[in-house]
Amino acid sequence: MLHYELTGSAEKPSLLFLHGFIGSCRDWKPIIGRLQDHFHCIAVDLPGHGQSRCDDPLQFAMPTAAAAVIELLDYLAIGAGGLVGYSMGGRLALYLAVHFPARFSHLVLESSSPGLRTAAERTTRRSWDEAMAHKLETMPLPAFLEQWYAMPLFTSLHGTAEFATMLQKRLENDPAQLVLSLRQMGTGSQPSLWTEWAQLTMPSTLIVGELDAKYVGISAEMHKLNPHSQRIVIPGTGHNVHSEQPQRYAAAIADCFA
Repeated sequence: MLHYELTGSAEKPSLLFLHGFIGSCRDWKPIIGRLQDHFHCIAVDLPGHGQSRCDDPLQFAMPTAAAAVIELLDYLAIGAGGLVGYSMGGRLALYLAVHFPARFSHLVLESSSPGLRTAAERTTRRSWDEAMAHKLETMPLPAFLEQWYAMPLFTSLHGTAEFATMLQKRLENDPAQLVLSLRQMGTGSQPSLWTEWAQLTMPSTLIVGELDAKYVGISAEMHKLNPHSQRIVIPGTGHNVHSEQPQRYAAAIADCFA
């Protein structure tokens, strides 16, 4: 079973949080700390991250990971509630909302997408995912993290007080497990969910940082396609909105369920 942490009263509305690649359930503590008086928060370590270690590569694929999340909700007797996902966790959150719509009341996607539309795009991305996986297999984890967070979409994250602490948390991951996650649940392996997103009637909120040009564009297109969605662009912020602007992010989440 996936590792998880519970915060807040079980009598309150539930919120399920899914982290991004190389993250863990602990990434959500600054957000959950601002929401715990009003929500029952469930933060999960996704396969290969934090304390959710798996030996079978098939356990890392999106359908299997989604089934593991539902199994956990069943175990905890969690009814329909909010679903919040960041980046990789957002892609999984959308998959869950599409395939298990009765389990969730509102979907929040941060810096995420319904995947790549064409087989050619997915093939190209799988090559990139594989190159990153090879680096994880051959480089020390600190060196890989330095390269990973040198990507432009994380530039604004470097100036936050949380960044050094976040890097230390990342070092607790097992590179071999992260490799399996990249190969099985990377963007190149995800089926396109653009059609399903356009048809989704669940109330949804798209959160992006103003400085993350790629996902500003993706979220604008997503919002245009789905009339049940709203879009929030956080000024002066990059890809990792919840780490860069925890107060604004938590307020946006609370507003979704007001």
